[in-house]
Amino acid sequence: MGSEVSKRYNVEQESRCTGGHAYQWKVYDARRKKDGFECSVFVFEKNGLEKKLGKGLAKRVVDIMRQDCASLAALAGVSSEELAKSQATPASGLREQVLQGMSEKMGASSAYVARATRRAPSGVLQLMETFETRQALVFVGERTVCSLGNARGEGGCSGEADWGEMTAAEVARGVSSVCDAVAAAHAVRRLHLGVSPESIFVARSGDWRLGGFGFSVEGDEGVACELFDDSDVVVGPRLTYCAPELTRSAASGGGCASRASDAFSVACIAYEFFGNEPVLGREIGNSTYRHQSAVASRLACSPRLDHIPALLRDALGRALNPSASRRPDVASIRGSPGFHAPAIRALQELDRLATSPNDPTHAASFLASLAPMLEEDGEFADTFTDRALRVCVVPALETAAKSGFRVVPAVMACAKRLDSRHFRSLLQPLFDEQVFKSAESLRLFIEDSPLILDKADAAWAANNVTDAFCRALAEAATSATQEVALRKLGDCFDALLAKASIAAPKHRAAAATRLVPAVCRLAAARSALGLRVQALKTLAAAIDRPTATPPETLDANVIPCLATLVQNLDAEPALAMCALGCFDALAKRLAPDRLARHLLPALVPLLDEKSLNAKQFDMVVARVESTFAAVVDARRAELGVVLVAANPSSTNSSSSSSSSSSSSARRPPPPPRGAPVVDEAKEEVPAWFAVTDPPTPKKTTTTTTTTRRPSKIPMGSARKQPPALREPPALAEAEEPLPLRIRTTAPKQKTLAEQNNFNQFVAQQETNPPPIADPFASSRRTTQTTLSPASGPRPSRPP
Repeated sequence: MGSEVSKRYNVEQESRCTGGHAYQWKVYDARRKKDGFECSVFVFEKNGLEKKLGKGLAKRVVDIMRQDCASLAALAGVSSEELAKSQATPASGLREQVLQGMSEKMGASSAYVARATRRAPSGVLQLMETFETRQALVFVGERTVCSLGNARGEGGCSGEADWGEMTAAEVARGVSSVCDAVAAAHAVRRLHLGVSPESIFVARSGDWRLGGFGFSVEGDEGVACELFDDSDVVVGPRLTYCAPELTRSAASGGGCASRASDAFSVACIAYEFFGNEPVLGREIGNSTYRHQSAVASRLACSPRLDHIPALLRDALGRALNPSASRRPDVASIRGSPGFHAPAIRALQELDRLATSPNDPTHAASFLASLAPMLEEDGEFADTFTDRALRVCVVPALETAAKSGFRVVPAVMACAKRLDSRHFRSLLQPLFDEQVFKSAESLRLFIEDSPLILDKADAAWAANNVTDAFCRALAEAATSATQEVALRKLGDCFDALLAKASIAAPKHRAAAATRLVPAVCRLAAARSALGLRVQALKTLAAAIDRPTATPPETLDANVIPCLATLVQNLDAEPALAMCALGCFDALAKRLAPDRLARHLLPALVPLLDEKSLNAKQFDMVVARVESTFAAVVDARRAELGVVLVAANPSSTNSSSSSSSSSSSSARRPPPPPRGAPVVDEAKEEVPAWFAVTDPPTPKKTTTTTTTTRRPSKIPMGSARKQPPALREPPALAEAEEPLPLRIRTTAPKQKTLAEQNNFNQFVAQQETNPPPIADPFASSRRTTQTTLSPASGPRPSRPP
């Protein structure tokens, strides 16, 4: 490409697409070094052309490519003198050839660069500068993505996959642009005569640009043309899109070109891309005979136009007439109502935005109305498909954003429909430039933050979304923006923390170090009631998430904020209840010691808030009591653990029963003096503790004769007495239950009266012991007999 291009442009190594006559132009993506302007470099390589085609054909091909470049340069305002200087002159001698070749290899080319002085007409491929060397013919033009032939898989380049299928509105917009370009050429008395898929390029906005002026001739009507014959396709146009009069012999009234010839070619392009089938078929090749046969067979009767939009059928049907005199010109085709539909006009406005918006007011008005058009279920859903959003809308929005226009509403409409992959590659760079330009853009970004967090890259989302929330919560932000930010932050805390944890730990800490303090500041500030209430709701949501509010954040920001808020409620019950909700969330996370030292001192002043009604006051009381009970229970549990550790012997026998029945159970009386010591390991109760009530005499009219089994216990031996269920009245108040501690003092001495009563009771028990119940009485056989009634109580059994 030469050093002239590399001096001013950064050019990609691989060509992106091909186009022009026989796809001879190789198109490379490039950026201008001084300002990063995106463009394309079109290169026609002349090296090796003579070896491949021969000297004669090679010269004709070079002339065709020069004619193409010269026509584009003339339409862009390059004078003929400037263009002549830019063309390479052959070296006159061997020495000049050697010197010229060495200078080009060393990067010291002296090629003259001719530059455009104006914009090309609408629909014409824009040329910016051109020059020619001995190795190549080069011109720099606007950025293109492919040619229509590449979109069909022709030209040795698959082209862009997104351009394989276009919507009807895109095709109509492209055909109208080609009509504008052909009409502009006709206005300067130039006939194109080569309109075909390889001569039409697709711009970044999706619009079509006409190039391929290699076969163009000057004139209006009846221009003799000798190019359309059976010559080699390398040096002749494609006959598939030629008008019938161009392939007829002069004797048959042909061989003359006119404006109607270009109209026929434009209609052939429209027919093919609306219906995916050439009107004359695909088998014509470069044979004029097959071309005439196809015209006679396919166009003798009107071709079927069912696949063409209804508003365009009449104009395109007349343009396909075999007779040139009956065809309309391209200006009449362009005036068809189908090319002025609202969807096509919207696409045309996008193309103007992508090139250069001349009227800022009109461009801003269009961008404001664009977002509703991009809705998935809107009126233009068939026009703005997901593919159209990627290849038509987003590039235009990028150019508009660089020009300073506000495009966030339209970008958000695209974000709702594009998947995560295209969101990250296409829309994230737009947000970087647009989010912080205005308060309205920031508010729109915050409103759709859940959607952005769902589709955006983790690192980008953690950084940019956090920055957006911090700016929206800042003091300089409007109250409407702050309220939206508080509401959305409470909804997307989990998503933001998840993205931050995926990205890096430093992003995860940003929520605690930047967002939560900002929320606390708004909650404690004396601002609008609704804003403070929303801030407290968001703060409660943050407290429920330990990742957002680690212990140091609770101590440094949250608890001081709530303490300050309780002191400045301004008699607003709503603030008190929201603060109570924050205290509830805090109580679940703080330890008992921190509840006592930090939470309770901040919570208790709510009891004195006079604006609370009875129900609200009861809620505050319940929270205070539950918090206080939690602290007390925890402290008692600590003290109980210390007691067991200090007195391990107290847990051997009755640690559980002593705590539950210490107030109700009575201790047994002490043994009398001189009584034998009873081993507590045995399950035997001493006789001195066996206390029973005296028997009650029974009055019966019948007696039961019972056959007694001989007792295994010898007569006169003492029976084991069960423990008494009741103590003597004299000993009921003998002693209080012992506490759970080791007694370190001597037991209390009995008085003389108490000792005498006890001695009398023991003597009575020894003299007259109570009767012993027979445990086997229920198992003996009994016989019913009639007995006389008993006259007195049953005598006691002698010992």
